[in-house]
Order: sequence, then structure tokens, then C-alpha cells
Amino acid sequence: TKGGTEEKPHGEAEFAAQEEFSRSRGYFFSPDGTTMAVQYTDQSKVERLSLADPVRPERAPERPYYPRAGTTNATVAYHLVDVKTGQAKEVRWDHAQFPYVAVARWEAGGPFVLYVLDRAQREGRLLAVGATGETKVLLAEHDAAWLNVDPSVPRFLPDGSFVWSSEKSGQWELTLHAADGTAKHTLLDRSHGYRSVVSADANGVLCNGGAEPSEGVVWEVPLGGTPHAVAGANGHLFEARAASPGGPVFLAEMSLGAWPRYFVQGKDGKRVPVAGTFGTPAALPQVRALRLGPDQVRAFLVTPRAAKPGEKLPVLDAAYGGPHVTLAMANALSFTRAQWMADAAHAFVVILDAQGTPHRGRDWERPLYGNLGSLPLAGHKSALQALGAQVPDADLARVGIYGWSFGGYLSALAVLAEPAFFRAAMAGAPPADWRDYDTAYTERYLGQPQTDTAAYDDASLLTWATKKGASSPLLLVHGTADDNVYFLHSLKLADAMARAGKTFEFLPLANITHMLWEEERYVGTWSRVASFFRETL
Repeated sequence: TKGGTEEKPHGEAEFAAQEEFSRSRGYFFSPDGTTMAVQYTDQSKVERLSLADPVRPERAPERPYYPRAGTTNATVAYHLVDVKTGQAKEVRWDHAQFPYVAVARWEAGGPFVLYVLDRAQREGRLLAVGATGETKVLLAEHDAAWLNVDPSVPRFLPDGSFVWSSEKSGQWELTLHAADGTAKHTLLDRSHGYRSVVSADANGVLCNGGAEPSEGVVWEVPLGGTPHAVAGANGHLFEARAASPGGPVFLAEMSLGAWPRYFVQGKDGKRVPVAGTFGTPAALPQVRALRLGPDQVRAFLVTPRAAKPGEKLPVLDAAYGGPHVTLAMANALSFTRAQWMADAAHAFVVILDAQGTPHRGRDWERPLYGNLGSLPLAGHKSALQALGAQVPDADLARVGIYGWSFGGYLSALAVLAEPAFFRAAMAGAPPADWRDYDTAYTERYLGQPQTDTAAYDDASLLTWATKKGASSPLLLVHGTADDNVYFLHSLKLADAMARAGKTFEFLPLANITHMLWEEERYVGTWSRVASFFRETL
């Protein structure tokens, strides 16, 4: 192609696709290599924010395109380009009704397909693209709250049929469809806990799933037979990471009783270990699985190594709490920082997945709509109260909470809205006001800020920061180079809390982005978090 610019790039997925739909590509070759489907993006009406370097003010700021909730998105189009001649044909669909391209795929056995969504993300259409750019609807999806997107489907088979996943039944299911989109039969029903497709061919489908949300099963699903488990169950979290069609599978096995192990498993079931060079701590975390309260909230409790029998200990909620993320999974490696925190703060650390999180069905997840802060906060408080009844040594008069990103948001909300229960919090990179977060994520759960004002106000940390009354101590941490949750969020929150006379400590991290990977800064920051909880609890 010719003529692409920063404002109007070619062959590049736009911000919303990369950040919120897990689509990183903007070009796709046809299976025979003669045609390329190319994305043309127009960002000329998208807001640009400034990302400055406060340590080097002489440098000009970066100006990323970042569409905040309620503002104009990038316009996305696709063209079919002849590889030899460069001749292009525009792909035609109702862009005004379906502006988001959540999934794009071109596989052997099938046409170029787009899964497009309306702006509210309640209506979806899977489109087959013809040779001249015309489109045909293969299937339609609808959800009264929002549609979750599975980036691992569709998967096309040699005869033109394809597999598709949907939550129409209230749980994820995997279905085989004819080439024209007609549903043929269910491959994996709601009882199997479908999560993602790993591979598909004429013999069947290999996918990850598991009815128990904290564990994982790898399912092999014949196209005309009964699914069977390739690996899984008994408190383990198995995941297939890659597979050859009809051949061996690369498996990861996680559990609480051992560090992760990796295998190549053949069709005969024999496993060949994969040699690893990664390091692991000397000792496994002291962690046990719990189910809390009437909702049977999945949780894991990490105990400090120096704890004495009968000793009352503070409780730290290592939180995320937001959509599309589960933390309470049976993987010892994921609890290493929690064990360090438990030891450093001499406190229980609990990891839990309350209502609004994945893998427990639509009715468990969708109440989050319009209740982005209040639902997870109530769920975490209720689960912690159940923990106190179940674990006598847990001192609920000394409850702290910490997290990053949405977990940072939930932590800050906890000490602002429920200070009598949550006595201290560390909030890392919290979205303080959802009006300043991106369109695709925010509008999915809160609607439009122009019309759904009450939902935005109730979910805003700034609303709670300015309310009269006490708040518990807050340690606010944020990287100045964060291009996901911009530094402006913590600046606005700090300003609101200072004006209201509320207690907080602010730790800005110069030139750190949304992820804190730099070793010295990582150790220093988390050491300060541990000392903060020792001081406050």
C-alpha cells in the first residue's frame, strides 16, 4: 500500500483493537498468498493526549491517540489488495452500526472473516467477505448487557465449516457451524467450562476449559463424538499452549503442590518434559484453597511463614476484582509475591474472585454492568467477612487491600467508601475517573458518559474522595509514563483527597509505564507497600 501516515496508518490494528479486543494485527494474507486484507485506519478525529517526561521537561511530549469514554473513535476499514497488482477493493459493511472490528481472520478452508460489534458491544455480526468486498452475515450475537469476545474463534475446517463459541445459553459453549453459518450441533456444552480454542482440524477441536473456575482441563472434542479430557482435574490447572493438528500438544501443568511443569504430550498420552531455564523460589508458598460465603467465592489464603498457632493476624486482600481477569487459580507460581507480602507484613494474604469475574457464567458476570465499583467492592467485603468466620486467626479489625490497575481502583474505592472495614490500601495506577479511560472498555460496562451520568459518578473515585467523612490511609502509586491508565488519574485523585483533607501518601514512579518491571524499582516499591501495611495495620 501507499500513503499511510501516523494519523491514517495502513496494516495496523488501532488502539481499541489492541488494548481491548486482543487483536494485534491489521493485515492478513489469503491462504494461497495472492491477496492481502489490509486495515486502513483514520485517527484524524481521535483525541490525542500528552505523555510528558517530567524528569526531562526539555523534551517534547509524546502525543498518543487515546479515545476517552464518550469521544470519537478511530474509523476502521478493510481493503482486499491484490499482491501482484496492488489493486484494492474495499470491504463493505455497515460501519456506522458496527464500528468495532473485534476479530479478523483468514484461514485455509474459509473466507476472510470479520467479527464486528456495535459501539455499545451488545450486537455482534460474523461477516464472510467475498472476492469483490461484499459481506454476508454468517451469524449474529446479542447480549442485553455486553458481549464478551473470544479471539480464538472462528476456526475453519477443510470442508468450509467452522467452530464458534457463544454465551447464549448463559455459559460458554462451542458449536459447529456449516459454511453458510447454520448451526449444526454443540461440540462442548455448558457443563465443560469452555475457555478457548487451541487448534481445530478435520478430526476435531482441542480447547481449554474446566467446570471448576480455579482449575483447568484440556478437552479434545471430536466433531461427531464425545469430548474427553486430555489432561486435567484433581486440583490442577492444565492449559494447552500450542498443538499440531492431529499431533502432539504443548501442555502447562500448574498446581499448589509444585512449580509449573511443561510437557509435550503425544496422541498416545505419553509426556516428554520440556527442559526449563527459569528460576523458582526455594520453597513453595504456604497457600490453601477456600470457598467463601453462600456464593462459594473461590479464594486462596497465603499464611506468613513465621505465623504462630492461634496468633491473630491482619488480612490483606490482594485484589483485582474487575472483568475478564481471574486471580484465584491453582498455580503456586502466581502466589510468590503474595507469600513475600505475607512474610514482610506478617499478615494473611487472600486472593479471591468475587461476582463480576469470568468462568462462572453470564449471571455471575453481567451484574457488573452499571455497577463497576459497587459490585466488586460488596463482593470482596462479603467474602472477607466469610473468611473471618472460617479462619479464626484472621483479624477483621485489621483489613488492608492492595492492587494495580483495576485492583488499584478497587483498593482506593475500598478505603474511600468503606473505611470502617478496610483500614488501609495501596492503589497502583488506579483509574480515578472512568470518563478519562478508553471508549471500548469503559462504555462496555458503564454506557455513555453523556447519558449514563449516574453510573459514571457512582464509579468515580473523585466522587467518593470529595464526600464528607473519614477515609482510611491510602498509599497511591503511579508511573508517570503510563499510557494505559494515564498519570492524570492519580493527580486528580490526589488533588481531590488533599482538598477534602483525607489521608494519603503519593509515590510517583518517574518514567514507569503501566507495568512495573524494572528490578530495583519493583523491589523498592513493594518494600514500601509492605512497610506501609506494617505501619497502618
